Amino acid sequence: MLPRALRPLLWIFLIGFSLLGVFDHSLWGPNDSREAGMISEMRREHVYAATVLNHEVILEKPPLAQWTALVFCALAGRIDEGLVRLPSALYGLGTLVLLLLLLRARGPGRDDAPHAAPDDRAEIGAWSAVLLCAGSAEFWEYARVVLTDMTLAFVVMLSLYLFWRAWERGERDPGASAWRWGPFLLVAALAFYAKGLIGPGFVWCAVGSFLVWRRRWRLLLALGIVYSAVLVAAVAPWAAALYRLGGRDALHVAFWDNQIGRFLNFSDRSLPHDPYFVHKEPITYYLVKLPIFLLPWTPLLIPALIGWWRRSTPFREPVHVYVRAACFGMLLLLHVAAAKVGSYALPVFPFLFAMTGVWIAEEAARPRLSKLGAWCCGLTFALASLVLCGAPLALVIGYFRRPELVRAAADPHGARLLGLAAVAFLIAAASAVAVVRARSGPSRAWALPLAPGLALWAFSAIWLAALPILEAHRTYAPIVDLTRREIAAGRMPALYRGDQRWLGALAFYLDRTIPTVPINTLAEYLASSEPRAVIVPRDDEEFRQERLPAGEPAAVLTPALPGRKGNAFAIYLNAAAAAGR
Repeated sequence: MLPRALRPLLWIFLIGFSLLGVFDHSLWGPNDSREAGMISEMRREHVYAATVLNHEVILEKPPLAQWTALVFCALAGRIDEGLVRLPSALYGLGTLVLLLLLLRARGPGRDDAPHAAPDDRAEIGAWSAVLLCAGSAEFWEYARVVLTDMTLAFVVMLSLYLFWRAWERGERDPGASAWRWGPFLLVAALAFYAKGLIGPGFVWCAVGSFLVWRRRWRLLLALGIVYSAVLVAAVAPWAAALYRLGGRDALHVAFWDNQIGRFLNFSDRSLPHDPYFVHKEPITYYLVKLPIFLLPWTPLLIPALIGWWRRSTPFREPVHVYVRAACFGMLLLLHVAAAKVGSYALPVFPFLFAMTGVWIAEEAARPRLSKLGAWCCGLTFALASLVLCGAPLALVIGYFRRPELVRAAADPHGARLLGLAAVAFLIAAASAVAVVRARSGPSRAWALPLAPGLALWAFSAIWLAALPILEAHRTYAPIVDLTRREIAAGRMPALYRGDQRWLGALAFYLDRTIPTVPINTLAEYLASSEPRAVIVPRDDEEFRQERLPAGEPAAVLTPALPGRKGNAFAIYLNAAAAAGR
């Protein structure tokens, strides 16, 4: 049985791991910076009906994630990187908790696998699924960036969990009140606010597949009719707010362009690229890409999915049928939609790993693993051990062999980096030994689910060791500090092209709107007799093709700090601005 003392430790570890990477670094990458800039401006300008950046209203999707971040910022009385990332982290944690509750509610185990008690096997499967999902590459990343995808995953998971509870209650008590469906219908309607119609789409593809599988046609029709009314009532306040903000044009952009336009594949090339053609991929996209997004656990999914979908599958409990139906329905929607990208598949991750976790619990209860299961577990263990032990060594080697990349970025944290790298290596090596020894010990039933937990522990140590290097090379701080000094000197630099990927970080840290220079007008802008400065990405292809006055600007200011991200930008001054320095 699972030791009672271990259960609170698992919860503490899950919460701590979910908050790792949230408050410990600045904005990284285009997603963090763009969305954080929107939240900052919504808070500054008191615009709440839609996201806005540099006074441009952006109607891509309903702003539930941004509203959540604004609540946290209001409670804290400030805005910072961790607070705007916190909604994704908490929604990710909530998704994992709901997955745990769903799998722990399964029925008793089968009698032909006596090596683990029924309740213990449910616990093993549930925690295995949670730890695997938490540590998958795509889930880890999107639970720590300022985006709407993890919000969508949580709301979809909550809707499906509430449906299952209402279904179970009806199966136990055929006379149960029809009002038991109320929480499910309400949350499924509010799923629209997570990312638009894709939220209700995921929910109803999953629920519809299950009800069709069970041949509950009347229930499906009744719930669908009531849901239509609830959805209209739930969406109406936002539609009214958009109408007040931008009239019929805003409604057209929000509901047709960014809902229908992203789902369907249009052939009229006169339409704007975004949203009608952005992320439009072939139907085979997820077959090729999903195994990458599920790393490092992809090999484990092979025997798990075979075990779940074969004709003689042992996974026949009602909750197993529900998990299969939900997975099938959501994957069907993902493949049918024209717009495809890795983060869109996040709502199906918990169900894929639910299958894997339950399969692990079943295999751990047997005297021996199947041949395919043994090969896939061994491959996963070997690859994980190689990466987790090799990464700390790579940090140490890079510190001495690539000082321009590692040592310069780590200073003055060099001793900290080397010490944490050594600790991370010891944790990874000790974890690998612990898993190998547990295979043949009295706790063999916990060897398989123990492995992902130890892997996440080792990864956490590696993250802490590598954080100064990652921060130095991915932060926007150098160009932000340089821009702040120019503003203090009375020169407000404009941003070349006004690309939202870069604009967001400047708007967030400077807490103001940023003037922009439209494309192909840089030379004219700098030719002015007034002092002017432009922030330019050095590797921009169109910038390299642009001809400046007399071939070059009067002066170029570059950040002095090491790091690739911040040093990817420079400030170009015209003659009048250079003369005033």
